[in-house]
Amino acid sequence: MKDHSMYKQPMNSRVRTIYVLMFIAVGFLATFTAEPVLADELVPLVVINDDTVSTTDVDQQLVKMHRTIAPDKRDSFDYSILINKLVNDRLIIQEAVAIGMDTEDQIIESLDEVRMREARNVYVREAFSYDSSISDKDIRDYFTRNYFKVKLRTLASADCETVANYAEMITSGTPMDSLAKAVSLDTRRYLGGAQSLRFWITVDPQTQKRVENLEVGEICQPFPYKDACMIIRVDERVSADTTELPPLLDGIKRALDKEHRLIAWEQLIDSLTQASAVRIDSLVLQDIQNDSALVFRSEFLEGSDRPLISASDFDGLTENELRRKISHKAMNASDKSFREILQLAISETSEQIVLNAAAKSLRTTEDPRVLEKVRKTADSLMIEEYLQENVVSKIEFNRDQFTEYYKEHSEQFRETGEIRLYDLQLKDEETAKIAMERLSEGADFGYVKKELGMTDGVVHNEDAWMKADQYPEQISAQLDSLAVGEYTHPLALTTGWVIFKVRDRRPGKLKSIEEVDMQIREIMFQREFTRMLDDVLATLKEHSDIKYFDDNIDAYFGADSDS
Repeated sequence: MKDHSMYKQPMNSRVRTIYVLMFIAVGFLATFTAEPVLADELVPLVVINDDTVSTTDVDQQLVKMHRTIAPDKRDSFDYSILINKLVNDRLIIQEAVAIGMDTEDQIIESLDEVRMREARNVYVREAFSYDSSISDKDIRDYFTRNYFKVKLRTLASADCETVANYAEMITSGTPMDSLAKAVSLDTRRYLGGAQSLRFWITVDPQTQKRVENLEVGEICQPFPYKDACMIIRVDERVSADTTELPPLLDGIKRALDKEHRLIAWEQLIDSLTQASAVRIDSLVLQDIQNDSALVFRSEFLEGSDRPLISASDFDGLTENELRRKISHKAMNASDKSFREILQLAISETSEQIVLNAAAKSLRTTEDPRVLEKVRKTADSLMIEEYLQENVVSKIEFNRDQFTEYYKEHSEQFRETGEIRLYDLQLKDEETAKIAMERLSEGADFGYVKKELGMTDGVVHNEDAWMKADQYPEQISAQLDSLAVGEYTHPLALTTGWVIFKVRDRRPGKLKSIEEVDMQIREIMFQREFTRMLDDVLATLKEHSDIKYFDDNIDAYFGADSDS
């Protein structure tokens, strides 16, 4: 039997072909959840307790790998690692099933969510379409609506009553620019509140709402803005100029395509909502609204399992579930009001419910693509849960171990050292070669610098300490390798050629154990995790029947001889 942990072969023509197909497909993979490129035949590579790892399984892993392996590393990558990973995964999955993890409520609930999500995706791919054609009139109308120009002037104060008084003063003849310079709180105060003339589409939506119906010279009503209150005057409007259209054309087409897609999507959701008879319990909704002041506190999550949003023939959303959704959104959207967050949560939930109902009615929950996604997710969930229970939860450290590791590996936590340099600047490559020859023959660095050196007009402080890694990697690598008194090869910079001589060195600061506490934790955790996982896998393998098909593995990886 071969030692498959050491089975290393370069990528053969078969695997190269897979990569070619894989990269041809990358455009589709980025847009759709497409099926991976598979081998034409299912060839067994390893059998683990009657469970087979085939060439198809490795092909699927290759499709995923293109996102993580740098192009220059692919030829030298040990592709047998994929086989070992698949073997280890199967062993863990088999053990997880054997101890009943696949029947745990948490796993089942997660898989139900995955199944419905994938069923929705399948339904949308098959049921949703829209007219993507864009006419010249569409483009002209969009350009006219969005690409006229406006020039605005703002003035902000701490409260709306004060800013309203300023608005009256301006209306009565006080120059707004002078007043803004004197009292405004916004960042344009020193410009008299003036903004530059710009396209309407670039004005933020809140400002658009305030000024869209104003004539030139008119001022909007005071309105709260961030931590102040603001007024805005329209100083100028300029109609859209068609000579500016050509460079904007592609962006306008994308925006119109997005508009067409959104309109068609809303029409689909509206029709499904009517067919599903979506219902919202207003009493439950009012209870949630009454707790708006508690949204950032744990008490907000204390609801009930009363149905809040539901649809015919499909379970909807409970009060508790919506409270959790709102709480999550509030934490990530501090700029939105509670009402806005509530409306968004209801809208998203209602949309999901009607799509669930449509997917269920068309039985896309039984689609082979959906079931395959559920199977793969189940495998991942069981591996994660098994490792959590049998490895992660058993990893323990104490402070003495941290301190011991820090003492033994202290140099690992030292900051980058610093150097002081002499620099010899040279006008071209030929002069640099001459300088290098003279230095190699023993000439004094200062003498060569006086004879052949030049200046770029910048005074270089040769007494300054600096970190070598502030230079490009190629240069810093040379500097790191030099002792005091040694010099680099001629280096090409944007300003010309240069030779550096190391004048002095000093070590970097040693970070304290408190500064690197989290780093040590990560290192020790990963080390212990790897050790304990190896022990677990060794035990599983000891009690398993694993058969490697060496001829098939050799053929797949292109081995020329036994390894």
